Amino acid sequence: MQYGRLVRDHLARPFTELDELVRSSGKTVFLNVTADWCVTCKINKALVINTEAVSQRLSSDVVPVRGDCTRPDPGIALYLKVHGRYGIPINIVVGPGAPDGIVLPELLTTSAVLSAFAKSSNATHSQIEQH
Repeated sequence: MQYGRLVRDHLARPFTELDELVRSSGKTVFLNVTADWCVTCKINKALVINTEAVSQRLSSDVVPVRGDCTRPDPGIALYLKVHGRYGIPINIVVGPGAPDGIVLPELLTTSAVLSAFAKSSNATHSQIEQH
């Protein structure tokens, strides 16, 4: 498997900026709620988030936001509850075409993530195939 540019955690915006980004940026936002102790989160990052196709989008037109649950965070806990989740991982894609967000499965696939990016940004199918 070939990997492109890896999405470094320091490039992701903090969870506290999520509402402002969604309301005012007009861009697609990828929320990744994770924790240092979460094995599934590490697998998602290694096998999907850091693939060339996904990391390329996160480095260009999709804004990555990271919620860190390594230590309990009441704001993140409330956000999870609103989206019907009580644990991690949770990955949500929000954008002009999906203002309420697309909640992704706990075990990510590259195709599910790219499809959510396309839907949330109102991209056409041909644009999906280019990535």
